[in-house]
Amino acid sequence: MKGLGGLVALVAAVAIGAYVWIQLGGGLSGSAPNVDRPNIDAPDPNDVGDKATEYGNKAADLVMGLSPNTWKIILVVLGATYLAWLWFSRPSFKWAVIGAVLMLLVVIGVVPQL
Repeated sequence: MKGLGGLVALVAAVAIGAYVWIQLGGGLSGSAPNVDRPNIDAPDPNDVGDKATEYGNKAADLVMGLSPNTWKIILVVLGATYLAWLWFSRPSFKWAVIGAVLMLLVVIGVVPQL
């Protein structure tokens, strides 16, 4: 009986909504207004293509003009960002790094003294 009451309430809500929509001039009644096409000046495709090529060439020249030291810094920053993401998102990576550092300390500090 509970499901039937919900179905009746849904049908009643749809009927009331349709009645209000029609009475207030919704899309179910009347006709669409007559709207003229907008007059928009579209750019010439050749000009757009030439400008895109020009900007692409400028970007390529900028990237190729970077020095090797700049590329090294970019790669170090990307690597550090990736390692920070791994450190904070994966606990197993964090514990692996801590374990590797501890093993390195044992190898450097303890093994030579044996």
